[in-house]
Amino acid sequence: MKKVFAALISVVLPFFILCCSNPSSSSGTNVSQGTSAPEENPNSGSSGGAANSGPVSSFTGPYTNPTNGIVTYYDSVGYGAFYVPEIEEGWYECAVYSNRLEKIPANSAIEMTANGKTIKLLVTERCPVDSSYKTPEGERLMDVGFFDLQRPAFAALFDDLQKGFEPVTFRTIPYSTAKNIKIQVQDGSSPWYLCVLPYNMRYPLKKVEISIDGSSFYDTRLVGGNMFSFMPNNNETIKCDGQSLTYFRLTDIYGQVVTSSVALERSSSSEKKTYDLGVNFNY
Repeated sequence: MKKVFAALISVVLPFFILCCSNPSSSSGTNVSQGTSAPEENPNSGSSGGAANSGPVSSFTGPYTNPTNGIVTYYDSVGYGAFYVPEIEEGWYECAVYSNRLEKIPANSAIEMTANGKTIKLLVTERCPVDSSYKTPEGERLMDVGFFDLQRPAFAALFDDLQKGFEPVTFRTIPYSTAKNIKIQVQDGSSPWYLCVLPYNMRYPLKKVEISIDGSSFYDTRLVGGNMFSFMPNNNETIKCDGQSLTYFRLTDIYGQVVTSSVALERSSSSEKKTYDLGVNFNY
């Protein structure tokens, strides 16, 4: 993955597939449960347009209050590190500076204002930083920079693209969607290994757990940026017959928990099936 933007040059980010099968317990606010069937052709939304007022969050986090920061821009090439298969209409995509990831995790939703204009963004990429990168004023970009915007998002706030460094005010918000959380099963998954990409969450994920029998849940491992992998214990296998249920328990960064079950279907090595979990986190 390559990124070209006004001041920085991206690097190829390493991608390690890991797995974990230790049983775990979940603590947090249980929101809802659901069951689902496979969605063969998920519809993709389009990014762009002006931001509209959305739901107000019930939670307080590191950047839920307006914060000042510097943004840059880049030209998108291929999928981002936190790629999602679809995004709500009226939203843009952006990268978060790597040193901000702890407080602004993958798939965070951002409201950003500058020049009397406001846009909404979903974090689908990360931007590497280096202490040698400086703003025109001589400040270290890693100290003042927060987001690297795709060119259309930057242009929606600023008429002049020449400078490449601009001040903004931003805050984290819920991802305003009426849709349910979906999981995309990644190619290479099998009865002995499962890798899923959850998306459409109203808040970023903290944890994903999987159960084969609906009672014993096991931790997954984060893969790359926003995918989660799982390998069953011993002689257990993941049923992919389109009838037997596999259970998913998702926890967001505020401790909300949703649980759903999915009848997974066997797919080819290059096929990525998508399933609607029938639930989402509360605002």
